[in-house]
Parts: sequence; structure tokens; C-alpha cells
Amino acid sequence: MLKQKVAKGNFFILDADRAVAIAKRSMNEGLAFVIMAAGSAADNVQTKWSTTSVAKYAGLGIPRAKAAIDSLMAAGDIERAVQSSVAAPVYTLAPLGARIAYLPKSIVLGTGTSMPLIKRLRETGDNLALAFFLELNALQNLAGDLGLPQTICHIRYERREIGEVDNYRAWAFGGEPEFEAPEMPATFSAYFAGGEVEFPFSRLQTLMNVGAVEWSPYLWESDALDSEPITPCVTTIPDCNHPYYELWGAAFLTTDKILGEEAEERLDEALADDLAFAVPLHGHKGAVQVRSILRLTHRPKTKNAAHFAASTRTLANRFVKRMNYLREKVSENTAEK
Repeated sequence: MLKQKVAKGNFFILDADRAVAIAKRSMNEGLAFVIMAAGSAADNVQTKWSTTSVAKYAGLGIPRAKAAIDSLMAAGDIERAVQSSVAAPVYTLAPLGARIAYLPKSIVLGTGTSMPLIKRLRETGDNLALAFFLELNALQNLAGDLGLPQTICHIRYERREIGEVDNYRAWAFGGEPEFEAPEMPATFSAYFAGGEVEFPFSRLQTLMNVGAVEWSPYLWESDALDSEPITPCVTTIPDCNHPYYELWGAAFLTTDKILGEEAEERLDEALADDLAFAVPLHGHKGAVQVRSILRLTHRPKTKNAAHFAASTRTLANRFVKRMNYLREKVSENTAEK
């Protein structure tokens, strides 16, 4: 048997394969298992959250919450602890398997006045959407992949070279997104409706609708899916309150400055074609590419999540500084001439 993991702070741990299997079997059982795990102690073994908690956090009636727990016990997913009583029930969760999912407690408890995600998933009435959400939590790797691995799925955007001046090439990205899934797991077929595989397939669309996932665009060093990210970016013109408005503006103004009046028409044409992210980069970088990665919106406060947030900020800040420096350098050279 695997040694039990210890969860600390605002997240809890699930046996991903068991949780997914339960959710595929029944929405109410899946909700109950997730909620009871969220209320478990740091060792992820025992939980005092029972019928009342499941009813409260899932939005179920007491009879349905109790029936879900009874079904979990019958299936061997949980069992009554030795010290459990009618007045103070305690349950023992089945031991963790090989594949672990780390989930933030906010999906159950909610944040502020917003409805908890677990309730929004229940309201879809689609137990496979819940199963898909749990599966994505096990697959996401924030520290290594910034989200779901691109080999599973990503979105690629149109790329257009709009000019070359001295040692710099200017690119524009955006337009119609193209969904690609080079190595989508075979298990994902359960989440297609009627064999449909077009983007966005049914359960992915459901998770997008309830705010469980988001597409996050990055500028990458090349077409290769294992290339390094240069910076987070945007694929449409952002409003002034967007967190990457300054980044978009720095890239656009620097592109305009480097290309000059001769290429201004090509930049305008790119914008007219919805290629909203324009950027100049040193010619040795080759053909850079913008791709969006799929990422869960609710993230636990773990070391991996902290590393992801810090690295994303560093990439963005470094890129803005580079663009501003480059624009100033071009202005100085122009003035000297």
C-alpha cells in the first residue's frame, strides 16, 4: 500500500482514478466523495464530513446525500471508522492510488459570494463533466507545463511575418484559433457526445461555461511543443484593465517603431485580419509561435502553483522591459541619424 500523502493548507488530495470512476458512475456519489475528501484531516484518511456537509456543499437534499454516502460505502470507496457514531459519524477514505490530484478547498467552500464550483458542476446535471474536471486536475502540471501538457491539447493561432528590419523580424498573431490534440488520452473519448471530436467537445465546453478551465495564450520560441515560453500574451486587443494590457501595448508600439512607415500598412492589415498581437524579435529566434494552453482556474496554493505564478510574472515583466528597451534604442538611433 502506498504511503498516505499529507495535505496542508487550502487544498486536499484525491485518488484521481477512484474519484473519476465514481463520478462516471454517479453525479451524487462523485460529489459526495469529493466533498468528504475536502473535509478530511491532513493525513487524507478520515473525514467527519458526512450527510449534512454533502447536502450543504453539493446543494443536495438530505435523503439524496445520505443515499450517495451509502452507495460509496457499498462500493468500498469509504467505510465507517471504528470511533464513528450516529451522533458523530466518521468515515475512512479508501487508500490513495498511484495517480493523485491536488484540489483547492475553494471548489467546495467557494470564495466570497460566488457559488462554489462543485455546485455549478452539479447544476449542469452532467456527471461526465465532473469526471472530466477531476481527470484534468490529475493531468495538470503547473510547474512543468504551465497547465495541461500541450501534447494533450492546445490552441494554435495564425502567424504572419509582417516585416524585417536589420536584425529583427516582426510577427503578428491571432485570427481563427485551431484546436490541436496530438496525444489526447484514450480515456477522453468518454467525454465526447455521440462520437463528436470537434473543438470544443461537449464536456470541455461545459467546463468552460462553469468557469472551471481557461485558455491561456503564450508566445513560444518555436512550433515545437517542448519549446520554451517567451511570455504570456493576448490574441485580441485587450481593454485597459486587462492584466496584459501594458505587455500588449509595449509589443505593439515597439513593432510599430522598428518597422517604421514603410511597413505600417502591413501592421494595419494584420490588425484588420484580427491578428492583434504584434511583436518584434531578434532574427536568430526563428519562427516563434503563439499557442494557448488549457488551465484549470481553481488552483491549490502549493509550491508548484507558487512557482508557476512567480515564473509567469517574471516572463511578463522581462518581456515588457525588453520591449521598452528596444523601443528606446531605436528612437536613439533614429535621433542620431
